[in-house]
Amino acid sequence: MKIIIMSTFYKKGGAELQAGFEKNVLTSSGIEVKYLTFDPELDSGETKENGHKNFAGRYSSCSRIIRNSIIDWRLYGRLKKYLDYERPDMIHLHNITYAFNTIALACKGYYAVQTIHDYSVVCPDGGRCVLPNGKACKGRHFAKCMQLCFSGYSRDRVKLMYRSVIRGISRMFRKQCINLLISPSSRLQKYLLREGYRAAVIHNMLDIQEFQSFKKRGSSPKVLFYYGAVRKDKGILELLEAFKDAEPDGLILRIAGKADDEIKQEFFSLVKESAAEYAGYLDYGQVIHELETVFSVIIPSACMDNYPNVALEGFLTECVVCGSSRGGIPELVADRKLLFDVNRKQDIIRVIRYIEKMDEEQKILICRKQKQSFYDNNSPEVFLKQFTALINDGA
Repeated sequence: MKIIIMSTFYKKGGAELQAGFEKNVLTSSGIEVKYLTFDPELDSGETKENGHKNFAGRYSSCSRIIRNSIIDWRLYGRLKKYLDYERPDMIHLHNITYAFNTIALACKGYYAVQTIHDYSVVCPDGGRCVLPNGKACKGRHFAKCMQLCFSGYSRDRVKLMYRSVIRGISRMFRKQCINLLISPSSRLQKYLLREGYRAAVIHNMLDIQEFQSFKKRGSSPKVLFYYGAVRKDKGILELLEAFKDAEPDGLILRIAGKADDEIKQEFFSLVKESAAEYAGYLDYGQVIHELETVFSVIIPSACMDNYPNVALEGFLTECVVCGSSRGGIPELVADRKLLFDVNRKQDIIRVIRYIEKMDEEQKILICRKQKQSFYDNNSPEVFLKQFTALINDGA
């Protein structure tokens, strides 16, 4: 059996981590795996590990925009020749942000699936899927997006028009060339089905081997930890405002991640006012080490997050996971009292105080429930069983 996994980037974020985990798990089970990337930071033909090849690289952002708008027949010919030589049983696409239409067309005729890692397939506004009033959007077609989110002429409106046109073309190629879409969350699956796609749910997994040397240590005072992108749509400003007003005793808010230029000034001002700690950017290994002394992980997303790996990492590292009631987050949080409406400050404060007052016995019960959820839904064994069933369905 042979699988070809494709992703634009070799290493970038959660989607790329999932692609890497998948390659390792499938290879360990005796399946032959080829891993193709289209990473602009690598040379064409460059190999980073056994079975990997960077199929196209060292291109500019302008080149990416052009190739997202057309069929690159040269790339199509090269990729089609490669696929016809390898004859895979399945092609699995992850985040493809370069020449998607060309790549999808080259996959036509093979059993091809794609994991959808965010809401950009159903929302041209960068996949945020949030209305101007802050409420979650159900996914709109072109005219509604222009009417509700980008009225009046502006650079953002032009950008949305471009994204909407590209999205419409990609939608056509996706429906014609990709047999099935995989969603890590049930919430996004509903959106995909509403758009007329065939979609199944396979939850994200984590490679347990990454946590073999992990050792939990106590934290006093308690640490409430946010890590990831520090952007406006991640709800970080709302979290800081709530933490400032909550004035919790014996609870520290620690934040790690690169601060977006758009919110830097307000972010650092609120960090100071709320007496939060900012750890700057941490790589994956540093984050796992940090989690050794964390009591609770918080995911305050204002956007529609799909199925964040942060929660799964919290499960495995015995951290109480709490977060906003957006996207796939409610599917992960073990206790409904740990969910909040990110647009209501008092609701965030309620959860902060719940964490502050939580005793060790409550924490143990929640962490036990979280870990059981991980082994039921997110272990490599569960993923392998569900994924090989997909392969057999396409055979």
